[in-house]
Amino acid sequence: MLGFRMIFLQHFLRMPFTLRVICGVSIISPLLVCFAILDCAITQGSCDSVLGDADSMLELALTVLFSLPVCLSGIGILIRKKRIVLFTVAAWLILTFSPLLLNSVRDSDVLVVLNAVVPTAVMGVIVSCYLALSKSVKKYFE
Repeated sequence: MLGFRMIFLQHFLRMPFTLRVICGVSIISPLLVCFAILDCAITQGSCDSVLGDADSMLELALTVLFSLPVCLSGIGILIRKKRIVLFTVAAWLILTFSPLLLNSVRDSDVLVVLNAVVPTAVMGVIVSCYLALSKSVKKYFE
C-alpha cells in the first residue's frame, strides 16, 4: 500500500503546477458541489430549505453524483491514464449541466440558470484547452 502512495506522490510532484490545481479541484469536486448546494450559492442565497438549493435529498445526491466523473478524471490524471483528457472533457460537460437537476434552478429565471451553468462551462473550456494544447501536459502523460 505504501508503494502506491509513493507512486501517486511522485506523479503529483511531476505534474505542472496548473495540472496539479486541476487534479486537486477535480478530486474534491463532489465536496465543492455539495457545499455550493447547501450554502445556497447557486441561487445566490434565495433558498429556505435545510438542504440549500436542493428540494430533497435525492436532488442533492443526484447532483453530487453528476460531479463524480470529474472526480474520477482527477484520479485518472493522477495515475497518468493516457486517454484521460477526453474523459475529463466529457466529465466537465456533465458537470456543467448538473445544476439543472435542481428544481430551484429550473424554476428560477434565466439569469439564475445562466449563473449556474456558464461559469462551469467556461472553466470546462479552459481546462479542456489547457489539457489539449499544453506541451508540459503532453510530456507528463508520456
